[in-house]
Amino acid sequence: YRLIPMSEKNKTELFETLNTTFKAIIRGQFLTSVIQAAAATLVFLFLNIQPFLLFGLLTFVASLIPIIGAAGVWVPIDIYLFVTGNVHLAVLLLICGVAGISSIDHVTKPLFIGQHSKLSFVLIFFGILGGIAAYGVTGIFIGPIVLAVFFTLIKMFYEHYLA
Repeated sequence: YRLIPMSEKNKTELFETLNTTFKAIIRGQFLTSVIQAAAATLVFLFLNIQPFLLFGLLTFVASLIPIIGAAGVWVPIDIYLFVTGNVHLAVLLLICGVAGISSIDHVTKPLFIGQHSKLSFVLIFFGILGGIAAYGVTGIFIGPIVLAVFFTLIKMFYEHYLA
């Protein structure tokens, strides 16, 4: 903090942006995992896949891990259903898993992060995608943080030189 060659006001604003964005990312990941787990639990209940509460809890835990995600729970169950001859149930779970459970992540995470970081949904969405493309799994965090810092620095530049 002390090594950054900026005024105290600008350093404070920059670090507040970092702090707010990081908190928004963590909150967004957690809330998205809760929603995915609730959706998965309802799908498992509707399809009578037992023990649906345990599978819902496992979905919550798995969706907190970026590489695994919610698919880490419903895909093995789907494979099991297919192998054991429950093809209709496997197809229904596949449709619900792809179109519902795993897709929730693409909408809710940018929405929750954007609410608290003051960046638009589209910027957060592409920030996450670009971050993943550039940095892998850590890009989920790095992408939105880079965007937030970039726009904060642009604002500081504008206030200092153009206003």
